[in-house]
Formats: sequence, structure tokens, C-alpha cells
Amino acid sequence: MINQYHIKLGKWGNNEAFRLPRKLMEQLQFSLEPKYVAKVEIVNGKKRLIIEEEDDIETKIADFDSLVGIAKLSSLTNTKEIRKARLEDRKNKYESLT
Repeated sequence: MINQYHIKLGKWGNNEAFRLPRKLMEQLQFSLEPKYVAKVEIVNGKKRLIIEEEDDIETKIADFDSLVGIAKLSSLTNTKEIRKARLEDRKNKYESLT
């Protein structure tokens, strides 16, 4: 079941903000403690605003860990090694020009 609420966009200081009805806030059970993420989704030319609780760090780590092994890492995964290889390439190129 989808409940529909009418909301207004208004000024809040120097910014704009939506004023949400009390019934909507009670249904959402939002609190001030967690952080929220706002996303814009465009479907068939219509814009949708999606507000979700931000994932906590444990969830983010678990999501990252689930991806380990899926992507093949190159042999140069260490940034220092990558920079060292680039420097060597530049030196070799410079020496070939002189």
C-alpha cells in the first residue's frame, strides 16, 4: 500500500527544504541519530527522491569483503610500485630522446 502525502518546498535559512507532514514522519519513524542518503532516480522522465539510512561502517566493510576475489587485481597493486614503474618508464623515455 502506498500512502500519498502533499508536501511543500520552502525556504529554510539560505536553502530550500521540504516540509514533511507529521503523519508521514510517524510512518517513516526517522530519528535524528542515523545519517541519511538522498538519491535522485529518473524513471520514464519522472524524478523520484529516495531517502535511505546511510549504511554503517560494518555494512560497508561486509559489502566490500563480498567483492574480494571477483575482480582480478593487476600484478602492480601497490601504489609505490606503480609510481616506481611510471618513473622508470619516464626515465627510459627521456634517455631515449637524448
